[in-house]
Amino acid sequence: MIRRLLALPSFAALALVLSACGSPEPSVCAPGGEGCPCSSASTCGDGLVCSSDSNVCLAPRSVSLPAIDPAARSCEVLLEDGTAHVVDAVFDASVLGQSVRQAPRTAVTFFSASDAPIRSSAVRIQLAGDGVMTVRTARCFDRAGRPLAGGGIASGG
Repeated sequence: MIRRLLALPSFAALALVLSACGSPEPSVCAPGGEGCPCSSASTCGDGLVCSSDSNVCLAPRSVSLPAIDPAARSCEVLLEDGTAHVVDAVFDASVLGQSVRQAPRTAVTFFSASDAPIRSSAVRIQLAGDGVMTVRTARCFDRAGRPLAGGGIASGG
């Protein structure tokens, strides 16, 4: 009888230890990592942006500019944050460009690397958040440097 009483507590202790070992470790979310809180300086790891809405590090999403007039060979565009925040502009090999951000606006300038129309997909805008940005103003120029009527890029949200 004494043997059984001693065996029962040992079995219960062993079951408790085994059940604890079988449980997955809780995941640790390091500040600055994807899906984790932004660091104390509101920064994130490489390629991630700090969402001002949720203070969480996210991968930005990429969108094209609205339609660009086929006569355009260079453009100046002023983007304004909407429900999403502009992070950067990325240019493919068919254009040369630059962007400068001063929240809540981002200036983007670019020109055709050859005398060819600029595809809207040649300029990709990196956004943080699920919403949209707005083309506040746009000025595009033809191959002779003359401004295009209507700005050359669709505006609005």
